[in-house]
Amino acid sequence: MNIEDYEKLIDSKTRIIAVSTIQWCSGFRIDLKKLVELADSVGAYVAVDGCQSLGAFQLDVKETGVHFIATQGHKWLFSPMGTGFIYVKKDLIDKLEPNIVESCNLYKNPKRQPYHHQYDLSLEKDYAIKFVDTAAKFQSASNIMGIWALYESLHCINSFGIKNIEERVQHLVSYLDEKLKLIPGLTLLSPENPKERGGIVIASYGDIKKDLAKMDELSDLGISVSCRYQACFGGLRISPHFYNNEDDIDQLIAALKGQIKPLYFH
Repeated sequence: MNIEDYEKLIDSKTRIIAVSTIQWCSGFRIDLKKLVELADSVGAYVAVDGCQSLGAFQLDVKETGVHFIATQGHKWLFSPMGTGFIYVKKDLIDKLEPNIVESCNLYKNPKRQPYHHQYDLSLEKDYAIKFVDTAAKFQSASNIMGIWALYESLHCINSFGIKNIEERVQHLVSYLDEKLKLIPGLTLLSPENPKERGGIVIASYGDIKKDLAKMDELSDLGISVSCRYQACFGGLRISPHFYNNEDDIDQLIAALKGQIKPLYFH
């Protein structure tokens, strides 16, 4: 869906527009800034699923004006399953109440030792509860080991620089697009315009059974792609990250042409 599609669907009754930064079965990247402007015009919020872009593409919350972002860590952020984070626009934090109350989102008295008391004991009067005034108000941090792993992943990404990573991914996607268009019977479906695409490339043989069979064939060769469909649209999904290179793509193209042997034995 592009901005024009949303314009036809929303009105004064719209409360939330839930959208992915990049669509998982088409590779289309939405213009978040324009979408937020559209939502603001009817008093709605934009809730963003960032899992298909964060870690590979820049996302400036101040520039776009998004109200909420949630993401998981095990995709482009290459972190363990069960990790992730949320962003809540600052002026909305006081307007919303969490449905979980635990030590991680309660105010801690700075005069006390960390973790000696998880909340201010002076608030015990009348069973008062005071939440922190940041997005941590909505967190539940039970996966401590996973969060430390996510921290290291973010450190790695920041050490390379997200701008550099985005440029690298865009380069690899361009290289991949041109190669895929030369494969007989295979149609490139994802956007080619750099402003409308992400790191997800979709190509199809025109039939889901053929795409699934090709995915299995590639898996037997030691090449990992997925097959994604929604509302009768989709195909083989290929997602190069910054640690991939042109040789990886060349091996994929050779495999699609039936020109290589298995890379490993099962």
